[in-house]
Amino acid sequence: GRARERRPPPPGRHTAAGRKKGRRRSADAPGAPAMDKILEGLVSSSHPLPLKRVIVRRVVESAETPLSQAQCRAMFALSTRLVLQGPDPFQRQVGRQVLEAYGRYHRAEFEAFFNRGLVLGLLQRGYGELSNRDPAILDY
Repeated sequence: GRARERRPPPPGRHTAAGRKKGRRRSADAPGAPAMDKILEGLVSSSHPLPLKRVIVRRVVESAETPLSQAQCRAMFALSTRLVLQGPDPFQRQVGRQVLEAYGRYHRAEFEAFFNRGLVLGLLQRGYGELSNRDPAILDY
């Protein structure tokens, strides 16, 4: 093969040697993609299932990192939607794993999300297209 020409990184990118010090982006930084959006894009993507599983495992392992209440709520809402309306077993399983992991590490936020109103709403009105009598509601 031909030798590849090395190009400098585009502006805004940093090499290991030229990394700017003290400029880490936090999870709350404007423009930083939210974990729920990343996960949502991943599970519905056409990437191979083994790759999706590896990335989902990383998302689940990252559950112990601090998140804002809004970020936790977004993860709980997405995982609930995946559990109850996921179009395939993989998405429903991912929803359960994420809900369990984030619920374990963010208990106060989970209790605020999974409250009496949510449970009564599921049992009285169902969820989206699911009837309140659908077995998935009770499994959830």
